[in-house]
Amino acid sequence: MNFFEIALIPARAGSKSILDKNIQKIHGRTLLEIAVTSAVESQIFNRIFVSSDSQDMLEIGKTFGASGWLREAEVARDNSTASEVLHDFLDSNSQINEAHCRISYLQPTSPFRTAEHIKAAKEIADNHVSHSCVSVRRVEDHPYKMVTLSGNSIAPYYMHQGKSFLTVNRQTMPAIYVTNGAIYMFPIDNFLRTGEFPIVGSGALVMDGRSSIDID
Repeated sequence: MNFFEIALIPARAGSKSILDKNIQKIHGRTLLEIAVTSAVESQIFNRIFVSSDSQDMLEIGKTFGASGWLREAEVARDNSTASEVLHDFLDSNSQINEAHCRISYLQPTSPFRTAEHIKAAKEIADNHVSHSCVSVRRVEDHPYKMVTLSGNSIAPYYMHQGKSFLTVNRQTMPAIYVTNGAIYMFPIDNFLRTGEFPIVGSGALVMDGRSSIDID
C-alpha cells in the first residue's frame, strides 16, 4: 500500500526538565533543527509539520523545510500527551485522507535518530502486516533480575512457576526491549481506532544505545 507520508515533530515552548530543551544545541544545531533536517534528508515524506505553541519554534521549522502548525494551548501543557497532540493536529486538518495517510511522530529529544533510521523504519512498516513501525532498544538491566524489598530483605520482583531468575545466566534469558521514543510510524486510521499510538502489534526497528538517547 502506498501512503501519503506525514512527519509530525512536536516542539512546544518551555520544559520542566530542561529549559527550552527543543532549542538547546548539540554541535551548534538545535534539537529542533536536527529533527527537521533528518526528516527532510530521509526523503520519504510528502509533508513535514512542526507542532508548537511557539511562533519561534514554527519559524525554526520553516527555516529547515517544515510547515508550521500552531498547537492549541490546552495541548501544550507539561502533562499533554502525544496522543492529544496528534488529535489536535488531525482535528484541525480534516482534509487529510485517513485511509491513505501514515504519520511518523519524531520527537526532537532523540537527536541521534538519523535519516537512515527513518528510512529503515519505513521499510519495516511497508513490509509489516500493521504498516507500522516503532523504534526500540534492548534493555541491558533485564527485568527478570530486578528485586523488591520486603522490609529490609531482598525479594525477587519476577517469579515464574515459583522460581526466580536471580541466579540464572543473563545470556539464557529472552531479549527484552523498550520503546525509545525516537520513531512512531503508523497509519492514521490505526490510531483513530483506539485514540492511542498503536504500539502493540507494530513492526520494530531496533536501535543501539547511543542512537536511542532521549534528552528529556
